[in-house]
Amino acid sequence: MSYVLKREDEFRIDGSYLNHSQVLSTKMRVYLVRHIFKICNKFDLLRTTLHTAVHYLDMFLAKSTIINDQL
Repeated sequence: MSYVLKREDEFRIDGSYLNHSQVLSTKMRVYLVRHIFKICNKFDLLRTTLHTAVHYLDMFLAKSTIINDQL
């Protein structure tokens, strides 16, 4: 159990990463999540896949500095 808790801490996402971003806004994140949702529906994927994809998106956005053109 201690291993799982340690790994959970390693992959925890700072919930305020959007507040610290100069480029990324909540509207942009909503657009990206909607796009992922549409793809999951189109290919009839599981909700677990949707949640995992959004989690990966948040992990990436929290750790990367990106510009609008890259979105």
